[in-house]
Amino acid sequence: MGDRVVGLLDGCAVYEDGHGGYEADVTGQRVAIKPSFHSHIKFCFEHHHEPSVGGAKRRRQDDHNGPAAAAAAAAAAAVGGGAAVSNGNNGNIPDDFMRYPSGAYHKVLALGTGRVPKATDRVKFDHVGWADAFDGQDKVIDKRGAVSSVSDRGEWLREALLSMRVGEVRRIITPPGWLVRYVEVRLVSIE
Repeated sequence: MGDRVVGLLDGCAVYEDGHGGYEADVTGQRVAIKPSFHSHIKFCFEHHHEPSVGGAKRRRQDDHNGPAAAAAAAAAAAVGGGAAVSNGNNGNIPDDFMRYPSGAYHKVLALGTGRVPKATDRVKFDHVGWADAFDGQDKVIDKRGAVSSVSDRGEWLREALLSMRVGEVRRIITPPGWLVRYVEVRLVSIE
């Protein structure tokens, strides 16, 4: 794992992980970046050398996560009382979603251009949530202009807000056990 920043992804610092892949610094923790997102990294430092596609240094996502990842996901689903997310892809999360430390999966729909809030900031955000699927039939919440301190939110929403820029829109698949399983969040402003 490298200590030098090689680029940026959605406002987060990106580091080489020492195995041909990349990690982002999300709220102080290193999170693996799926290979499908590598093209979205803005490489901005001369010391970085991009690995060639299909090169020996490039590894498959399975090699990165290992067999323990599937077991951990199943255990989390059992403990949380929730069901594994199914998208017709053998229960796997779609490739364009990125896993965060809370167990939530995020996909950026629209990049923001404003600043990133701190845990002590009060933010205004919109959020819509469904129990069945994104844009599904079972809408559980549709709240526009909610204002609260970032630190007062649940773990998965707090980690999302702390890594979003003002104006950004994300889709989030919450960790197992939450009634609202599919959420779309837009960070409107930092108050």
